[in-house]
Amino acid sequence: MKKLVIMMALGLSILYATPKRICWQYDPSQLIAWNSTADIHTAKDELKDIKGVYIWKKKNHKEIAFVTKVGEHVYRHPFISMYEKGKMSKYGGECDSGQLQLDKNMNLHLEFLYFMSEEENADGPKAELELNQRDTNATLKATQVVCPEYVVEGLTVCYSNKDDNTYKGCVRSKQACSKIGKRHFGTYPNEASAEGAYWRCIRSEPKH
Repeated sequence: MKKLVIMMALGLSILYATPKRICWQYDPSQLIAWNSTADIHTAKDELKDIKGVYIWKKKNHKEIAFVTKVGEHVYRHPFISMYEKGKMSKYGGECDSGQLQLDKNMNLHLEFLYFMSEEENADGPKAELELNQRDTNATLKATQVVCPEYVVEGLTVCYSNKDDNTYKGCVRSKQACSKIGKRHFGTYPNEASAEGAYWRCIRSEPKH
């Protein structure tokens, strides 16, 4: 009887275990991170401490998120969409913030990718980081892994400020919004609802 109870408990723990998000990982040494978006970079602009480079697919498989860790800072590009499907499917970010290609095995050819800050000037948000390949002709091999903790976003949605009912600086967080210096948009029971709320924040269309 005791053995049966243990087996049932193990079965339930597997059944109700939090699903692990799967990422595709790439060799950081094959990429270059720049701390400016100048047309011509100098050696001093290169950030050498790239610790991780990951892609994960959104549920509709037509959008991906790209996350990299440089030093202790995590940079996210959550809005990259497929615009042409083929042997090497093409993806791009809004406002020409990135272009890349992925084959059916998620092997990567990165043209460029800008990670945008929440700060804005007269021309809109400014870039915090630019990522390029060292060998512009190479295709970087993908390794399928469980996403590290810092890649997985939280179930709380926060924003920086609101101007004329337009929400700015929307993020997902594992912490309370007050702890990261932001305002509370909402907390959600699962990833799907948090993802939906995040995009409602981006579109400034909250449920009332």
